[in-house]
Amino acid sequence: MVLFFAAWIMGWVICKTVSYLQGVSVSASINTLVAISVERCLAICYPLKWQMTSRACRVVVLVIWTFSLIITLPWAIFFGLHPLEGSDVQVGWFFRLLKGNIVLPTYLRDK
Repeated sequence: MVLFFAAWIMGWVICKTVSYLQGVSVSASINTLVAISVERCLAICYPLKWQMTSRACRVVVLVIWTFSLIITLPWAIFFGLHPLEGSDVQVGWFFRLLKGNIVLPTYLRDK
């Protein structure tokens, strides 16, 4: 068997925490780029009417991070370590569908 990932030795709590924070950072980055694009579009289409205040900017950033923290909660709930069949290695799975027929392995861990 060929392993493409480094061994995961940090345990179950860090497994869930790292995967959750990765998802939050990706979501926040994407949503920030969308907010910047919308703001630029409004500034170009309505140059004399559209003014982004610092208060509105703070509210947008707060909404983006709150949304990102909430939308990635399934990552924190469903990530877990499961033994790889026929090996002493544990695999981090996001979820399993159809009793293991469709899986998303994320990393491996030695027992």
